[in-house]
This record gives sequence, C-alpha cells and structure tokens, in this order.
Amino acid sequence: MINNFLFIIPCFLAIAYSNTIYKKINSREIPKERATLGQANDFKIFYYILKVLMPIFLILALTPLGDSKLYFRIPTEAKTATLLLLVFAQVFFTQAVNALGAQYSPCYDSKMPKEIIAKGPYEKIRHPIYTANILSLTSIAMLSQSYVILALSVIFTYFCIRSAKQEEQALSKSLPTYKNYMNTTGMLFPKILF
Repeated sequence: MINNFLFIIPCFLAIAYSNTIYKKINSREIPKERATLGQANDFKIFYYILKVLMPIFLILALTPLGDSKLYFRIPTEAKTATLLLLVFAQVFFTQAVNALGAQYSPCYDSKMPKEIIAKGPYEKIRHPIYTANILSLTSIAMLSQSYVILALSVIFTYFCIRSAKQEEQALSKSLPTYKNYMNTTGMLFPKILF
C-alpha cells in the first residue's frame, strides 16, 4: 500500500496542475468574432464523467480494494518510467498551452483560430494538447493500476482523435495554408521522415 501511495500522489498533483492551467486559460475572454468549429457534447459529458471517476479510482487504489480484480500490477521499474512520462506530459502540456496563447479554446467547444500556430510543440505536432492529455491519462492509468481508468483512457484517446480530425476538416476549409502544415507535421506525434 505504501508503494501505491508513492505513485498515486503524483497522479493527484498532475490532475490538480492540469485543472489549474485549464481554469486559468478557460477564464480568458474568447473574441466573439472567432467562428465555432462545432460542439462535441458527448466529449464534454465524457470529460466531466472522467473528472469524477478518476479521483474515485485513484483513492480506491490506496484502500484494500486496490488489491481487487479492478486493479492490475506492474513492476516498480515500470511505474518509475511511467512517472517520468507523466512529468514529461505535464511539461509538454504547459509548453503547448503557452505556444497556443489566445488561440486556445476547449476541445469540446472549439473556436476557429485566426492563424496557424507553428511554434513550440506545434512546430512538429498539430495537436500537442491532445497528445499531452492522452499521455497524462495513460500514465495515470498505469500508475494507479486501475482497469477502469485504463478503459477511460482508451475512450478518451478515441474522443481526442475524433475531435482532432473534425478540427482538421474545418481548418483545412478555412485556412488555405493548413493543408501544407498538415503535410509537414504529425497529428499527435512528430512525423518521422526516412
């Protein structure tokens, strides 16, 4: 149980950090002239379900239920590597948010950007915030060793990919240079040229 505690606390810290960043950027005023890409209400609902269920299963991992069939086991070395991935994901998330600046809007209520941001993580990846969130949630699932959080991370990844594709369709139509940007960058991970 002590071993679980050492790996669960960073999960709560990562969640708190992400929530703080999201509150800060969501409190900004988005200019009214920015067109809406569309709302994904099912993604918004899932996001709120995730925000409720994840802390519950993290806490349960610290109780005797953490030894039940709802949880799996991974070696301490793998947990340590996963903890490093979680830290990387949080740093990457912060860099992506800072690079996007005023162009940011929540994925479930996307606003059309006025320009393509191609600096920082956006230089190599078109959707680094989705990438950071996927890596964070997957890391949290592995650190908590919860089958439920792992399943939620798979569903979350599906929503992120679907949302990214919808955004790209709209951006390709409204920003003429977006298709060129797509050719030189990867959607969620850098494009590797051989």
